[in-house]
Amino acid sequence: MKRCLGFALVAMLWSDPSFAWKVDTSSDPLTDTEIATALQLEPEADFAIATKCWKGQPERTLLFLITGQNYDESASYRNSLDGQFRVDKEPVQEVSFSPEDRGGMLVLRLSDEGSAVSKTLSDMERARTRIIFAVGGTIHVFPAGDSRKALGKFNSVCNSGLGAEAGSSAD
Repeated sequence: MKRCLGFALVAMLWSDPSFAWKVDTSSDPLTDTEIATALQLEPEADFAIATKCWKGQPERTLLFLITGQNYDESASYRNSLDGQFRVDKEPVQEVSFSPEDRGGMLVLRLSDEGSAVSKTLSDMERARTRIIFAVGGTIHVFPAGDSRKALGKFNSVCNSGLGAEAGSSAD
């Protein structure tokens, strides 16, 4: 299932590099549980924010940074990478990432699940100008764009269920 998610995320990201936020819904093929994904591509690099949730299970919500690099099976990745997160000019928050293989891609998963991911997504939803993640000495700046609309739609799927517009993309 990890490989399917990885391939889907990569296909969505690099098939249309001009999008701001993209929100999609589908069904988990193993459980038929409805899922939602939200993606945002960094304009200047092959880096993206990706998040995934399962309908009615917000505690399982995942947040990833997709690096655009292949996962190297022979490499020795650290178990945890310290990072920072900031929205607009709000205070910097310390976060931790775990390197993972998702469909052959190296992704960094926000290590804390549940309430920490929910808080980060809530902060991202409030962003007006920019969303910033720093990890491994590199700063990644994502335009907030329509984060309020896109992440609001994403969160409504995660917290309650699919709405009438849930199968469409947020532009």
